[in-house]
Amino acid sequence: MLSDIYKYPLERSYLGSKYHVHYNKYHNGGGPYLIDTFLKDYNFPKLNSVMEFCSGPGFMGYYLMHKYNLPEVHLVDINPEVKPAIDLTNQENNWNGIFYLSDALESYDGPKVDFIITNPPHCTNLEEFNQCNNNKRNQKNILLDQDLSMHKKFANKLNKVLNKNGHLMLIENNIYIPADKLDILFGLKRVDYGDIDSALYYVMYENNLDI
Repeated sequence: MLSDIYKYPLERSYLGSKYHVHYNKYHNGGGPYLIDTFLKDYNFPKLNSVMEFCSGPGFMGYYLMHKYNLPEVHLVDINPEVKPAIDLTNQENNWNGIFYLSDALESYDGPKVDFIITNPPHCTNLEEFNQCNNNKRNQKNILLDQDLSMHKKFANKLNKVLNKNGHLMLIENNIYIPADKLDILFGLKRVDYGDIDSALYYVMYENNLDI
């Protein structure tokens, strides 16, 4: 419903913002918070192409596309209901956010990219999910990755979509998914790590695997 659609300003000034990301209030997995508290001050590596995985409406992907003046951003999500807001964002800003409906990367048919950013589900079982769930719509899509099944599928296909020497940044919850689990799962070279707040951290990997 259009009444559930909001706009997040990518730039703020006394004149307001020229650029906005549209989103359904039930599809906000924390992107605005992460941009405002973390991404705006982070020194990213050089990148020429970007994907946001588990994108929802594409807050972080659009932010990086706009910041680095890229021609497009690739947005991958399992939920088809996020597409209307993506279409609105593209129309209002004359942007090219390309949406791929995909379970992990199983149906992704776009190009390889230099940089992937993702804030994936952090709960690995129903007990953890029940601790985090606020009873809003769409919570399982945002919060639950049973037994890390989606992380595992994502890792298995990663080398087919991330360029050699490209970078992957994951934003995770250290209570449920400590970084050493991701080190083992992805098998990539860890190049950066840090806390975002008391629960969330980021970890960045470089794709040092042979094609």
